[in-house]
Amino acid sequence: MKKMNYRIPLQTDGQNKTWKELEITAERNIRRNGTFSLSTWSLPLIHHIQRHGKLDPAIETVAKSLKDEISSHFSRRWIDSLSLIINNFEIIIHKEGNRFFANNEATTLSNLSMNLSRFLYRVSNELSRRETTKLYYEVISTPAEIEYVLLNRVPYYFYEDGRKQDVRLNVRRIGEEKAAIELMEGEWGPISFKDLKTYLSHYLFGTKRGNWKYLSPEVLYAKITGKKQSLSDREVMRAFLIQNRTMKLVTDRADTLLQQTLSKFSKNLIHWMDDDGMLRIFVRGKENDWLFRYDTKSSRQMGSTQLVQTCYIDSNYSPRSVCIDNAQNNSSKADQLVTRLLVAMNDATSKRMVSTMTNIHKTKNRIRDEYYGKPLPSWALEAFGTDSDEGLIKSLSGIEEEE
Repeated sequence: MKKMNYRIPLQTDGQNKTWKELEITAERNIRRNGTFSLSTWSLPLIHHIQRHGKLDPAIETVAKSLKDEISSHFSRRWIDSLSLIINNFEIIIHKEGNRFFANNEATTLSNLSMNLSRFLYRVSNELSRRETTKLYYEVISTPAEIEYVLLNRVPYYFYEDGRKQDVRLNVRRIGEEKAAIELMEGEWGPISFKDLKTYLSHYLFGTKRGNWKYLSPEVLYAKITGKKQSLSDREVMRAFLIQNRTMKLVTDRADTLLQQTLSKFSKNLIHWMDDDGMLRIFVRGKENDWLFRYDTKSSRQMGSTQLVQTCYIDSNYSPRSVCIDNAQNNSSKADQLVTRLLVAMNDATSKRMVSTMTNIHKTKNRIRDEYYGKPLPSWALEAFGTDSDEGLIKSLSGIEEEE
């Protein structure tokens, strides 16, 4: 059977798409009139990533697509089985009554599709058959929600002075069916996968089932460790939890990423801070220069709307505002800025993918290359201050010398 190239989305905002491509053989085993034959199974092409639940939206999108596809195939009585072959490792899917099986292991359709999606995102054609086999069984042996928190920390919330505090706690795997959660600095408590799944049904998925819900820090500690805390330990634990608030973790991580980006791509950037805490960044793209304004003192950190001012510089050396949609909702200011810096540096490609950039024309009037990768010249700031972006742009472009 002929191999096919199957693409799954890594990121898409409806316009800008990046893909992972896998070489796969997909087959249908057809039973008609007592005889069997093979035909190609055309896997569905996914155009947009959508959030369907609380886990990784890309994995959930592919899982839903596969779930619909598998369900549709087995609604036809002449389909005996489906198979996927990757790196000579075969996954055979069949159905007996209302039960689904993958390589003869019983599962639900939801778990089957989620496991296949997680496997497809982790496998590559560079792996051997043995490595691919090992990876597949590693994936199916770890529930999707457990794998998610191993990568993204365990969610938890409690109330402090009447205010809800959303927290993310470190977790690591310590056995085949056991994990450990960091409850205080350096103190870890063991929890079985079974109990952790019950815990996550409330703290991740928002259900009200089971006895791992609405837990105060003291009760959480006692349930996991089997020990009662002293008054001083309670205070230490609550202080530790406050330091691991979700908002703080997200913004700290985003700020670190921003600083790493400014350092890594410094040769394409000019950035400076004015007295009011406004960070301004000139970016050298392939076809245009760009200007970003980022208010470091604003208390607003998250949102689905624009928190970063984005401008391209036209042929008259004037900054023109442009809206670039966020790849996902509720991204932090620093995350939004990093995304836009990368989009601007690759503007020749971005213009073909981002609808709001398609009418931005390439210009020859550019900031001189000699100014990029260096601190903003003091003479430029002395001459134009921080309020005259256009005057500053003309100065850095050498336009006054030409005149």
